[in-house]
Amino acid sequence: MQVKKLPRSVIRRLYHLLYLDLTNFKADSMPRSLSNLISLKQIMSDAATLDRFGNIGKLTALQQLPGFSIKKMKKHKIGQLKNLGKLQGELHISNLQNVRSSGEAAGAKLKEKAHLRKLHLEWASNDKAYGACTNDDPVLEQVLNQLQPPHQINLLRVIGYAGKRPPIWMRCPDSLPCLQVLVLDQWAGTLPVLGQWIPHLNQLELRSCSKLRCLPPLPHSLEKLLLSGCYSLAILTEEDLVSSFDSRPAIKGAEKIKRSLVQNDRVMIELERVKHSLEARGFTLDRSDSLLTSLQAWGSSRKHEAIHEKLTTKTPSINGDAQLLPSSLQQLHLDYCFVDDSELLKCIRRLTLLTRLVLASCYCITTLPSEEVLSQLTQLQELQIEDCVLLTSLGGLRILQSLRVLNISSCPNLLALIPSNNVDKNDDDDHAGGGGRALLPESLVDLTITDCELLDRSMISRCLIGLNSLNNLSLQQLKRMISLPSATDLMHLKSLQRLTFKDCEKLESLGDLHVVGSLHWLLVHHCPGLLKSVDAEGPLSVPNVNVDDLSLLPALLSKEGLASLQDLSIINQSTAFTTEQEKCLQQLSSLQRLSFKNCESIPSLPSNLECLTCLKRLDVENCPQINSIATLPMSLQIISLKGCHPQLEQRYSEEGLEGIIADTYASYS
Repeated sequence: MQVKKLPRSVIRRLYHLLYLDLTNFKADSMPRSLSNLISLKQIMSDAATLDRFGNIGKLTALQQLPGFSIKKMKKHKIGQLKNLGKLQGELHISNLQNVRSSGEAAGAKLKEKAHLRKLHLEWASNDKAYGACTNDDPVLEQVLNQLQPPHQINLLRVIGYAGKRPPIWMRCPDSLPCLQVLVLDQWAGTLPVLGQWIPHLNQLELRSCSKLRCLPPLPHSLEKLLLSGCYSLAILTEEDLVSSFDSRPAIKGAEKIKRSLVQNDRVMIELERVKHSLEARGFTLDRSDSLLTSLQAWGSSRKHEAIHEKLTTKTPSINGDAQLLPSSLQQLHLDYCFVDDSELLKCIRRLTLLTRLVLASCYCITTLPSEEVLSQLTQLQELQIEDCVLLTSLGGLRILQSLRVLNISSCPNLLALIPSNNVDKNDDDDHAGGGGRALLPESLVDLTITDCELLDRSMISRCLIGLNSLNNLSLQQLKRMISLPSATDLMHLKSLQRLTFKDCEKLESLGDLHVVGSLHWLLVHHCPGLLKSVDAEGPLSVPNVNVDDLSLLPALLSKEGLASLQDLSIINQSTAFTTEQEKCLQQLSSLQRLSFKNCESIPSLPSNLECLTCLKRLDVENCPQINSIATLPMSLQIISLKGCHPQLEQRYSEEGLEGIIADTYASYS
C-alpha cells in the first residue's frame, strides 16, 4: 500500500505493521513518533527522515534500522538502543560526541546485540576537511570503552575518534574473533596493536589519520590494505632505523620537471591545495621559492620524525622495530600519502601475493621500482596510478608478465626524461627511449592512459610495443596527440576489440587504424579536431560506434564501414540534427540498433529514421525536449523511452510500439 501522508491518527492504530518504507516521504509530512508500531520489524528511510523520530527504543521488535543519530534530548539519547536486542545486519550510530558519560554509553548495550554483523561508530568532527586532532578529554576513551561491539560482527568502522588511546577492548586479543574488515577514519590517537588484537583480520583501511607516523604490527592474515590521507606516515625498514639518509635526495631532471609543473595550471592548483591542507593540519613546510622543493622537504622531514618516534616511544604499537607490510597482502592502495621511491620499493618487494596495486596522489614517487624488484610480483594483475605528479619513469614495469589491467591518469611528467624520438640504446634502462624497447608488459589486456600530457604519437607507439593481447585501449585528455601511430605500429594489435578516445582536442586523424581488423567497438567523444577530416583516411569498419556528434561518422568510417555499421549510440549531442547529418543516416543500411542518450538540448530526432530499413531497436534516454517521433521503419521491434518529454512517454505507454508506428505512417498518407 502506498500513501503520501501519515497522519498521527492513522499511525496510532497500525499496531501490527511489520514493514515501513519512508524513502519517498518528506520529513514534515509525518508524525514525530512511531512508538505505537510495536510490531514493526523494518524501517526504510533516509537519515534526515529517520532523525525526526523519537522514542525509537519502544520498537522492540525492530530487526533493521538504517541509522541512529544521537541528540541531547531524552527521546534521542543512545539509551534508546538498549531494548533493541533483535537488531540484525548493519547499524550506523552517529553524533557520538553527544554522549557525555561512560554510563550513558553502557546503556546502549551494544555488546548484547547478538545479530549485528556490521557496526559504524561516528563522532562528528568540527572540521572534517582537516581531519581529527587528539583530545585530552578522558570521556572520549571511556565512552568508546563502553561501546564494545558484539563478538560476532565482521565489519567495524570508527569515524572521528579523537581520544589519545584505543579502548580497552581493542587491547584484548580476540575480543572480536569474527572481525574481517576494520576501518579507522580520522583516528587521531595511538593505534591498537592490530596484529595481537585481531590476528585474523582480512581487510584494513586507515583513512585521514593525518598524525599517524608509523604503522603498528599488522596481522599476518591481512589481504587488503588501504592507506589514505595518512600524510605523516612513513613505511620504515630496519635499514632506516640504523642509518641516516639524504634529507633531500636529488630528483633526476628536476629542472625540466619544475618547468613542466609551472606550465600545468591544474597540477599547480592541486599542489597548492595539498600544501594548504598540510599547513591547516599544523604541519610546517619550508618557505622555498619552489613548491616542488617545499613538498620534497616535507616528505623527508616526515620520514625523520617517524624514525625519531620509532626510536624514542615505548608505546606497544610504536616499538623500535621496523614494521614491514605483511607478505599475505593481495591488494594495496596508497592514496594521499608521501611515501617516496625507497619506501615504495621496500614495502612491495616482499609482497609476492599482490594482485592489485593502487598509487594515487603519491607526490614523492618519481619512479617505479626496477625490474629486479618488480619481478618478485608474479601475481600482480592490476595496477592503477593516479595524480603522481613527479612520476617520470615506469621503471621495470615491463617485467610484470602477469599484469592484465593498467590505468595511468594525471601523471603530467610521465616519460618526461625519454626523448620523443629514438635515443641511443645505451641509455639507462629505466629511461631508455628507443630501439624498439617495450615500456609496458606484453600481458596487458586493458590499458587506459588519461591526462598524461607529454604523450604524443611517438610515445604512444612506444607504449603499444608488444601488446599483442591488448583487448581494450582508452586514450583520454592527451593534449599532444594529433594522430594515431602508423600502420607498422598498430598492425600487431590483433586482439584489440574496444577503443576509446575522449577529450583529445588536437586529434585530427585516426590514420591507419583500419589495419586493426579485430576492432569491434569505437567511442569518440570531445575530439573536435576529427571534424576537420572530410572522409576517413582508410577502409575502417567497426560494428559498434559511440559518438557525441553524428557529423563524426564520415570522418571515422569509410563508405563500406558506414554501410556495415550495426549499432550506433549518439551521446550528449548538443545541437539539432542537420541536413548533412540526416544524409549520413541514409548510408547506414545495416544499422540494427540506434540510441540517443543525454541529448538534452535537441528538439527532435532526425526526420528520416524510416530510411533505416534494418533497424530493430530504438533507445531514447534523457532527451527531455523531444515530444514526438517522426516516421519509424516497419522493421522496428523494440522502442525504449526514458527521461523524455512526458507527452511522448504517455503516448508510448498508451499506444505501444504498434500505435506509434501506425500513427507516424498515417500522418504521411
